Amino acid sequence: MMDSGTRPIATHAVAVAVLALTVGLVVGWWVWPSLSGADDQVDVMVIDDGFLKTSRRSVELRVREEGQRIEWLDLASTDCTPDEFAAAVSRVAPERVVISLGDPTCEATAVADLAHSTPIVLVRPGEPVDRPEATEVIDPTHLIGHPEPSLRLGCLWWEVCPPERSVEVRDTRGNLTIEGGERVARLIAANV
Repeated sequence: MMDSGTRPIATHAVAVAVLALTVGLVVGWWVWPSLSGADDQVDVMVIDDGFLKTSRRSVELRVREEGQRIEWLDLASTDCTPDEFAAAVSRVAPERVVISLGDPTCEATAVADLAHSTPIVLVRPGEPVDRPEATEVIDPTHLIGHPEPSLRLGCLWWEVCPPERSVEVRDTRGNLTIEGGERVARLIAANV
């Protein structure tokens, strides 16, 4: 028969063992993707010519919040060559590729080089949305308007809304502001 002095020690030892097992399982769950190579898989690749420059951080955060890994291919407008796209896409083998190039001919070239990836074209406001070569088309016009200097649009539910009940989505040159970039980022994340 155990005396009453050893019972708390045995109970304490069981509690420590259960805690150690729980910590071991959590750590194993956390590091398993790295050990198995599963975190090497790229889910989303963005091919951009600079339009998403102010959105890049937001896009990365929003896509990662969805549990997906993201890579970027930054291109200048003069880099529209099939070899560039094919090399980048085959290197990371993404499931989906968001193409933001602003040149429908260049976009079609990029889409043609996506053998095993789903192409998603992000059209610029004012461009035609009919892109038969793309699996999906994202049109952010309703969120960021057409490029005009200092454009303000009504607040959306996630934005901190100033007293004038609108936020500036375009800067003085008509480029996306941080708020406009966040709107595009959320739209991209919702569609990938």
